[in-house]
Amino acid sequence: ILGIVFSFSLLCFAGQISSVMNNPDLKMALIVFSPTPFLLLPTMGLDAIYASFRKTKYLAYYTVATRVLTIICIVLPVVLFSGNYLHAIVGFDIASLITFFLALYLKSWPVKDVEGKKSNLTYKEIFKFALPLLYASLWGMVISSANQFFISRYYGNEIFAEFSNGFMDLPFVGMILGSISAVLLPVFSGMDKGNGMSKETLSIWNSALLKSAKLIFPMLIFSIFFARLIMTC
Repeated sequence: ILGIVFSFSLLCFAGQISSVMNNPDLKMALIVFSPTPFLLLPTMGLDAIYASFRKTKYLAYYTVATRVLTIICIVLPVVLFSGNYLHAIVGFDIASLITFFLALYLKSWPVKDVEGKKSNLTYKEIFKFALPLLYASLWGMVISSANQFFISRYYGNEIFAEFSNGFMDLPFVGMILGSISAVLLPVFSGMDKGNGMSKETLSIWNSALLKSAKLIFPMLIFSIFFARLIMTC
């Protein structure tokens, strides 16, 4: 349902969004892209499911396979048919459709032999747990999109194109934090007794925070000093 709302919003407000971004080419791109949220939002949660069932090996296969598929579907229309960015977005839509069906199958696979029972959880309890995570994700999206918004809005398409080609987001921060959160979320969910974080939970949290900092901070410091060399390479 959220995916339908998101896709419908992109379809209906593509013109207004392109006007705010001061990018007339964005309107058609958003219209072509609009099915993707409907297709990809239901795939979210697969990481947590497979982490809970200790089947992360299969999750790794799925992630690599779908990422390679996405790259192929984006690149092939451009290379083979001399397509433009709209052809690349159509390729992304096709990859999203295949990923959608694959993820739906994989979500049911760990519990295919388990008899279904009605949950004691109410929708109110589920949303009470999930909405803070959603709000955090939305703020993260706003922060990560700030550069693109201001450059596109105030400097035009050509500068934005230069920025898009020259900008590189260092992937290891998201990779490390994403891996940690995928493992810790089901652990914390199981430990939660409704009374806030216990000493045991805080101990695990602090340990994960410290270890992730030991991995991330040296990489960041290295990247600051060798930024020009990294971008040149």
